Amino acid sequence: MRPVPTARFSGAWSVSSNIEMSCFSSSLTPARTQYGKLARRSLASFSELRDRRYLEVQPARVEIVELPRAMNFSEFTRRYPSNAKASEVAIINGVEEDQELEKGRIMKRIMGGELPGK
Repeated sequence: MRPVPTARFSGAWSVSSNIEMSCFSSSLTPARTQYGKLARRSLASFSELRDRRYLEVQPARVEIVELPRAMNFSEFTRRYPSNAKASEVAIINGVEEDQELEKGRIMKRIMGGELPGK
């Protein structure tokens, strides 16, 4: 039995192309075999990730912040910077970007998850 090719992504998970291909093969009808060939070529193009810069990337995490005083959303993003865009932080907190935030409100910010070169 020959070794199963494996693809690694950020050191977090791996995919066995043999298992994946059996799933693709069983769901393809003869009219769709061109897609099966394309899928096999795509899966075969993966190789093991060895670049330490990417292997050492930490996942993005949500940090909870209880506001010590009232402030507007812009002040929150300055005082508690996030790795996500301000518009995304507003969405995950269910607020508008021009909204006033009351003291004691629980807010979320995104930390980590940055790729090298960004």
